[in-house]
Amino acid sequence: MRCSTFEKEYRPFLDDAYPKMILARTRHEKYQYEGIQIADIRRWLQE
Repeated sequence: MRCSTFEKEYRPFLDDAYPKMILARTRHEKYQYEGIQIADIRRWLQE
């Protein structure tokens, strides 16, 4: 089974209940996926 890059990034974070965030060059507004915040790194650094 082939996994997308996104799946490889978020899968290890699903093991516990701590808050998590993935910073990547998404060029999108912040959003959540299965309780994990995903933010564009450029926008996050400018905050």
